[in-house]
Amino acid sequence: MQHSEFLVLMQELYLNLLNGVEGLQEQGHVIIDILDSLDPSVIFPLQFLHAAVLTSTARLQKVTLTTTPVSIQDELVDILSSAAELSNTQVARVISLRADQHATLELADFVVFFNESWGFVVKCEIICRRMIVGLRGVVVSQVSI
Repeated sequence: MQHSEFLVLMQELYLNLLNGVEGLQEQGHVIIDILDSLDPSVIFPLQFLHAAVLTSTARLQKVTLTTTPVSIQDELVDILSSAAELSNTQVARVISLRADQHATLELADFVVFFNESWGFVVKCEIICRRMIVGLRGVVVSQVSI
């Protein structure tokens, strides 16, 4: 695949993945807003069906988990971070496969690729409010090839 085609593909991929991460962030905000609007004396502790566990006698047993608004918010933050990290890791795998092609690019072409990739990393990190090292490390390592 030519670099120009690869760059268009990566731009579309970055856009789609970022839309997914931003969508998760927005959903988390909506869930927290809804929970904040509820009367805590009536709603919390919430009983959620956490899992259906297959017991040794092959019967389905319901397991409930008591949660609080803080633990729900922590879970939502963890889900958001995990999604962003997974997105970065998967893109890093693809980019790693093209390290040899990137090493032969003209500087101007590589800079465009680098800026697109770096922009995606930074946007994900801003949304998650934490550093995501997977793609960051791969992109930086290809600068030094």
